[in-house]
Amino acid sequence: MALWPFSRRRPPQPVPDPEHMPAPLTGCAPVPGLIWGWRPDLWAAARKPAAQDGFQPWQALSGDVTLHSDDPRLTASLSQRPAQSGAFGIDLHLTDPGAARYLSLSSALPLADAARITRHDILSIDVDLGTVPDAPVFLRLNLGWGPNVGEQTQAWPAGAPDARFAFDLFYMAFDNRVLDKAWIDLIFEAPLADHLAVEDIALQRHPRATL
Repeated sequence: MALWPFSRRRPPQPVPDPEHMPAPLTGCAPVPGLIWGWRPDLWAAARKPAAQDGFQPWQALSGDVTLHSDDPRLTASLSQRPAQSGAFGIDLHLTDPGAARYLSLSSALPLADAARITRHDILSIDVDLGTVPDAPVFLRLNLGWGPNVGEQTQAWPAGAPDARFAFDLFYMAFDNRVLDKAWIDLIFEAPLADHLAVEDIALQRHPRATL
């Protein structure tokens, strides 16, 4: 059984933001036939304040991003800084993370763009952690319509500080006619370090024919 089943219990709600769609994305290798590019706001724009303490599981770090964990006692301090990609990187400093089995950063896609996703699309998601992770890391794509959720999960490639994940939506169970929410989960499994860094997260949508 997965250790992080929270998505089915309480998925984050995307907020319509049609202007929050930079394309092409600065610092991100483009894909052929790009339809749409997007970064969650925590990596796309300066956060005010840039540093903040006392975050707990199920609490929003920004308009797009929510912190999740199975340990309700876990607390996190967040700081944001300029990154080499031209976007922003973040650091999470965790207080006593030893009891947690996972920590996740859940990023909700803009509703207006989630509704345009079809089975003819590829969603390519670039994630840069800056260093090779010491514990298992996963990226999960979630597509929801009403009470239903389709999902795909991919494991972080061994020995890599950054990775591109390609989600072929033709093989994913969802109803694009009534798709009303979409989000990605960056999942860190135990043992959790006291410090987690994410230099960048960027999503690009393009046709399957470009594979």
